[in-house]
Amino acid sequence: MRKQAFGLSYVLAVLIVLAISVAAAAIYASISQHGLQIMLNIGAEYVDKVSEKLSVIHAEKTGSSEITLVVYNYGSIPICIKQVLVVGGGDVNIPASNCKVNPLTIKTFQLTVSPIPTVNNRFKLVIITDRNNVITATGYA
Repeated sequence: MRKQAFGLSYVLAVLIVLAISVAAAAIYASISQHGLQIMLNIGAEYVDKVSEKLSVIHAEKTGSSEITLVVYNYGSIPICIKQVLVVGGGDVNIPASNCKVNPLTIKTFQLTVSPIPTVNNRFKLVIITDRNNVITATGYA
């Protein structure tokens, strides 16, 4: 039986293929880990969005441009109301320092909105949370 001699070019080719394979595996592992992290973050955000449970207990026009809004958070996570819109009228952004409604609590907001159009002594509100959930309610003048 004849003994094969491996030349320098063969050994070099094997080392290059091995280096490329290791680099490709490292890149794939890095990308797949990053993709998995993104998927987990999206899933957690969706769970929080679905867990928001907010109910409007009372909405009343208390002045020419004032609204009293009473909400109840019956969910398990805090909710931040970022904006209240009056349909056909104005809107108000809730400051971040005052937007939070803790779980299982009732909170009253005194809002100044102009104009507040009413039809049959009623007005419509659209409430938007920081997770972009939308709640609608009817207020009374």
